[in-house]
Amino acid sequence: MRARRIRHMRFLGIVILTFSCCLVMAQKREGVMFDWSRPETIDPLADGVGNLLDIDLSVYEWRAREAYQRNDFRAAAQHDLFILLHDYDNVNAMLHLARCYGRMGEVRLAANSLIRAFNNGYRGFSRFKTDADFAPVRENQTFEDVIGNILGLEEKMGEVLHVKAEKLNRCLFRLPDGFDPEQKYPLVVGLHGRGGNAEGFIGLREHLNRCPFIFVAAEGAYRMDKSTGSRTDQYSWDTLSAEESLWKKADSLTVNSILQVVDTMSKRYDVGEVYLFGFSQGAGFAYLAGIKNPNIIDGIVCIGGGLPDTDKPYSYLTKENIQAGNALRVFIGHSPQDQAVNLERGLRAKQRLELAGYDVTFRGYTGGHAVSPALLNEILRWIMRD
Repeated sequence: MRARRIRHMRFLGIVILTFSCCLVMAQKREGVMFDWSRPETIDPLADGVGNLLDIDLSVYEWRAREAYQRNDFRAAAQHDLFILLHDYDNVNAMLHLARCYGRMGEVRLAANSLIRAFNNGYRGFSRFKTDADFAPVRENQTFEDVIGNILGLEEKMGEVLHVKAEKLNRCLFRLPDGFDPEQKYPLVVGLHGRGGNAEGFIGLREHLNRCPFIFVAAEGAYRMDKSTGSRTDQYSWDTLSAEESLWKKADSLTVNSILQVVDTMSKRYDVGEVYLFGFSQGAGFAYLAGIKNPNIIDGIVCIGGGLPDTDKPYSYLTKENIQAGNALRVFIGHSPQDQAVNLERGLRAKQRLELAGYDVTFRGYTGGHAVSPALLNEILRWIMRD
């Protein structure tokens, strides 16, 4: 659960090296060319003129990573540049492009790509002083100067201070099929994975054969930079800071926000049993919120995630919490094909909770790091005790 990365903060107006580039795309209609770099040449009525807006950039991201893995850095760079043509401030693509140029020994191009990443908010350039991707260019004085100048600017920006602040978090919810305001219903609060959002998670309801409970899709408080191919806002339940001293406090605030969802819905509707349904990172917070609050939460569904640590300085969950929360019902789902969170983490959670006296249902399923429709309907039966 603790795979962290530094938040990308926007910072414009800093230019260390000067460079120029001209990206030109042309489209032809009835023998006439128009140039995307010159708006006056574009025919907005041309057939297919808006097709570029429908391009799935995630396909090109995969191709760039695949080419990189087989050491075809030129092909990887081609795909990165295509991504940036359509998503010009994509920091992930800029950094990957810089790595490709580094591997190819292209000093100026690698340096310029890093400058662009910095100007678009990336921080943490000290790692590039030892990163193997830049070994072919690291001894070059130009590259050394660029990294040195960026690190100097990072230092001049000053230290980061995190201050607790309340905010209104957005949720989406749908009522049960055939909702009767006089009837009591179970409440299921969905917790998306890292980079997910409420829209994506509420969509799982469409795969249920029936829905006899109130389903709320909550949303993490920490907005992330969009990764390649994303057309929607992305959120995290974890703070995006790499500073470990913040994690325990941030986890407490996140758990409190989840409990606020339960409290708000319970005041609005006649709620029966309460379940948390978490996927990936959301599964980690389902464990946290459920185990620490068994008087409020009746059960948790944890798919493709792991039980958070209890023996680290940043741990919000303790061994005592686990022992005290064993009245909680637990459903764990994990795919053997999951390459994002290893199956072993799901099995370890099962074993640890069973040893602490929990009623654990474990299901393996096919499909990798995702929630399958078949699994969803099994979860439905488990929640409703069918």
